Amino acid sequence: MTSDPRAPEQRNNPTPNLDVAPGGGAHVPNDNTSMLEVLRDYEAAGYSGQFSVVDDALVLCHTCRSRSEPGALAVMSMRRLEGASDPADMMILAVVTCPICATGGVLTLNYGPEASAEQAEVQAALADRRGAGSLPANRSPEVGEARA
Repeated sequence: MTSDPRAPEQRNNPTPNLDVAPGGGAHVPNDNTSMLEVLRDYEAAGYSGQFSVVDDALVLCHTCRSRSEPGALAVMSMRRLEGASDPADMMILAVVTCPICATGGVLTLNYGPEASAEQAEVQAALADRRGAGSLPANRSPEVGEARA
């Protein structure tokens, strides 16, 4: 059996194991879904806001311009993507809600060797609430799975 050099337990990176769904069970993306498709699915479910990592490992809400500690944002759904043309393009789309203005949206992060120190710190500090809401924990919503 060969080991995957990107396996979380084999990296010197604080990135959480994103292949394990809450409550156990593996989730490995293999459908080559594009990031644009996933963003459209989340937007159709009511998560149209945008978030990004800024200096000092804070998360910026692009709606109200507030900067929050990552632990103040609850992750309601998370989708891991790998580039269709380059599997080394590893990204996470995390659905979060701003603790200041309550805008729901997507925080896009690199993970693995391409993640910045700030992105890795944010990933480790996000509050994992997947499965607690109406969104699927590890995939983008389908038509009719709207924001609660």
